Amino acid sequence: MSLETANKKEATAWTKSAFAPLLEVLAFSIHPGSSESTTTLCLFGGTMYLTSQNNLKFDGIDGDTLKAKLAALKALVLDKTKTKAVRFESWWNNHCSLSGKVGAKLTETGQARAAETIAKADEKILGAKKVAADAMNEYCFDPDAATVAASIQDLSDRITKTYVVLNEHIFRGSTVTTGVHGETRILRYMFILFAIVNFVKREGGAAGVGVLKGSRGKPMGALRAKIIVVMEEAFVAWARKRNLVFGSSQGTCQGCSRALDIVKAGRGASGNPFKQWLDPLDLSGAQGTTMIAANIREHALNLVLCDFDTSTD
Repeated sequence: MSLETANKKEATAWTKSAFAPLLEVLAFSIHPGSSESTTTLCLFGGTMYLTSQNNLKFDGIDGDTLKAKLAALKALVLDKTKTKAVRFESWWNNHCSLSGKVGAKLTETGQARAAETIAKADEKILGAKKVAADAMNEYCFDPDAATVAASIQDLSDRITKTYVVLNEHIFRGSTVTTGVHGETRILRYMFILFAIVNFVKREGGAAGVGVLKGSRGKPMGALRAKIIVVMEEAFVAWARKRNLVFGSSQGTCQGCSRALDIVKAGRGASGNPFKQWLDPLDLSGAQGTTMIAANIREHALNLVLCDFDTSTD
């Protein structure tokens, strides 16, 4: 039972959004980790959700930080006195966290790095830089400057706060999260919140408690499976009305693109095929060689219901 199951095989299509490419540019600028991981942003209402496959806490990144970066981006978009290359270099050097890691001789813990390690890391970072430059040219510098600037200002005006999605919000216990992409992490978190708020409301008071009691201690039982299907379908219907918009620092893979299309979320163009990708609800999908621990390979709704299973009510 997955996001795909909940879709009931309905037709899906790419939901284009003027904000999505801007979120990709913004995500790349704040991405503090290695060039191999990804930072993902999602705008929902006035909240900007942030998450990283490396489970980073994004210390120091808040709404004001994002607004300041967007103001700088808007100024660069409108500055036609400089070439696109010069404007991108200004963005890279002054606003992208990865720029300070090129040629770094020490690790973040102060350990010396070998020359070969530095060279390999720089190659990856500069490769990511080229991808970011191409995106900036396509989405920010090539289109009509006034139109892009207006979208940037509109995005900035909508941001009221930030929220960081961490492993402990979406899993029980520590885990390797390879294949759980940023979009997956945020959708999983949103489903868990949705289920907490809406399950009892949907089932209604004492009847809802009775359904919960019937499923207690049987996470793989028929009644629990029925509950999961009902909540999956309800979540997809709910998400489709929320105008979610996503953007990742290295683009959106084909697996995440499909997931976002199911919930009609705005996104950038679909990127590369994935080697590892897991569904946000039941963690089904392609795992590659890095396996998620069996004890946490469970449907997201079980994280909501497990407390009831162990309660004395």
